[in-house]
Amino acid sequence: MMEQSLRLTLRPAKSAPGQNTEFWNDDYGIGRRVCAWVEKAILSDPVPLEVLDSAELTTIVDTLVQCCTPLARILDEKILTRPNSNDN
Repeated sequence: MMEQSLRLTLRPAKSAPGQNTEFWNDDYGIGRRVCAWVEKAILSDPVPLEVLDSAELTTIVDTLVQCCTPLARILDEKILTRPNSNDN
């Protein structure tokens, strides 16, 4: 139950900024911070393919790319070419 609650709170709300470039890039710099966090939290160590192919990660990166966040394309390429922990 606790695990499910936590998962629900981490999903974006329906009123989330979506493709609002001011939110992601200009005024708040959230896009840059999210890219840095994904790189540190997900790409710093080998991770399972399920994580790299997850709908949540795909949605986050797609939104960043669509908002023209400068680091998003680089992050997207790193995810696509990243070896995963299943490649042993």
